[in-house]
Amino acid sequence: MLKVVYLIVRKSCLFIIVYMLWAGALSAQDSIPWLSLDKIASGGYYQNHGFTQGPVVVGLILDNKGPNQNKHFLKINNANINYIYLIDYLKKDTLFKTGDHLPFDSRPVHFWDYIFHIEKNAQISDSLLLVMDKSGESLAYNLQLYDQRELDVVKGWELLLYGGVFAFSMIFTVAFMLLGTMKKEKHNFVFAAFILISTFWLYNNNGIWFQLLWPHDLMLQHISRTTLSTLSIGFFIYYFITFYRSYIGSKALLVFKSFIIFLMIRILILLLTPQLYSNSTLKYIFQLIGTPLLGLGIIFFLIYLIRFYKKREYFFHNLGFTIYFLYLVKETIRLFGIDITLIDPSELYTPIFSHFFIIAMFSAANIQQYRNNKKRKFEIQLEESHKRDVEISEKIMEAQEHERSTIGKNIHDQVGGLLSAMKIKMQTLKMKRNDPSLNSEMDQFIEILDQCSNELHGIVDDLVPPEFEHQDFSDILFNRIRMIESATQIEIHYNPTPIGIDQQTGVKLYRIISELITNAFKHAKCTVINISILKDKEILHINFSDNGIGLDMLKIKKKHGINNIYSRIKFMNGTIDTRSVPGKTSFYIQIPL
Repeated sequence: MLKVVYLIVRKSCLFIIVYMLWAGALSAQDSIPWLSLDKIASGGYYQNHGFTQGPVVVGLILDNKGPNQNKHFLKINNANINYIYLIDYLKKDTLFKTGDHLPFDSRPVHFWDYIFHIEKNAQISDSLLLVMDKSGESLAYNLQLYDQRELDVVKGWELLLYGGVFAFSMIFTVAFMLLGTMKKEKHNFVFAAFILISTFWLYNNNGIWFQLLWPHDLMLQHISRTTLSTLSIGFFIYYFITFYRSYIGSKALLVFKSFIIFLMIRILILLLTPQLYSNSTLKYIFQLIGTPLLGLGIIFFLIYLIRFYKKREYFFHNLGFTIYFLYLVKETIRLFGIDITLIDPSELYTPIFSHFFIIAMFSAANIQQYRNNKKRKFEIQLEESHKRDVEISEKIMEAQEHERSTIGKNIHDQVGGLLSAMKIKMQTLKMKRNDPSLNSEMDQFIEILDQCSNELHGIVDDLVPPEFEHQDFSDILFNRIRMIESATQIEIHYNPTPIGIDQQTGVKLYRIISELITNAFKHAKCTVINISILKDKEILHINFSDNGIGLDMLKIKKKHGINNIYSRIKFMNGTIDTRSVPGKTSFYIQIPL
């Protein structure tokens, strides 16, 4: 996996280096595009120059052939341009420069894009130069032309949108902090920090913070842009690590931590090297080195994320991680002047909706995780309850076996002994009396005592479990079958094969098969019984069938004996399949050992 990632990263580096050289050559071109305001009003004007080493100039043609004066507002949808100049092309006068309060600077304080109030007098043609300087950084912009009514609509819409996203973000920041406090989960605190930092990054990226707090400080503008973006990515990567920590291998974890260290070093270099702000060449080199490394790290995370898609319980989390990483890859490529998007390339509101969508996705993911954890907890409780039931049932069965054994031994030792004594006394009395008239009756009485003794031994055999210490289960069962055959005249086919099971399991199986045989000759009126027992991969397969008249399973299940069979199989986590028709009744039993 790591080798594949290495090859992809290596090829990506070569591609990015070649493209940077090409983008740098393009940025050196100084041709000026001339645009009429009518063209800008109809479809806008979007350009992505990638990393620039000097100012970008756009020519504006003001041509009003009508009899009335026209008033328009030129909006530049990029609040992060370091220097902007508006120059009268013919007079070479600077009408506006960043920080000035000349008439063209009509931007309200609460509005965060650059807006120029342009008046076109009747029957007048003029031309202006719009100069945008963001040397050493990536420059993309979109020009839009509005009248007063249209501008008011855009202002109201953006104020509502940004205000709503801010409120939404703060609510979920608090919600995830509370969730982390209640559940004592670190990744919820990390995601709360990600939401907070990303919100500040989003607002700062749209010019809201620095134009309100430090509108004339270029150094703070640059620091705030780069630091907040790096921290936002860093907290998201840290969230990824903390969420999947138990699934990430030691080598991959080392790579992830190294990436976070790289992000922190990037911030330190910005803070400790003020030359980056005044020297556009150094800034350009720093961006060309740091941005590809950042993009390659994100691609590595995206590829590594694929392995977690088999964890269906984390589907929403994986989807959220994937969307965010893809968004970062797209934004990284966009910095080099390449736009890969299916929507308007100006992307006025894509970052806002992406931010909103990511928070919503991970909120749904946490709800899913909460439900899965609750379901898993319920399943664990159910399993523990089942284990307790099995343990209780085992103890009850052990107590029953002990009680049956005690009763059987007492009957054998006490009642059996008394019957034997009565038989001996009767035989002695017969010999002493030697009365032919009583001999017949005494013989009948002795025969009754023999029958009682045989019945008693049968009861004792049923009550007292067999000894498994010196015999295999198959031999014990075979002896039991031979005894039943001699007593009932039923033909029982069974081939004893050693299966090697413990005494506790053997007693339960002995009871089950004995009960099946008893039910067969009592209820089925059969003459032949077939029994086969096979052990395969720690599963015991028991096939039992007879040639009787068949059983009414609805009636037979009400019998105590058949209920015992089903109960014993259930508590052994086994299964039983019963089929009965006149002439054949079969039981197929599977029991895990």
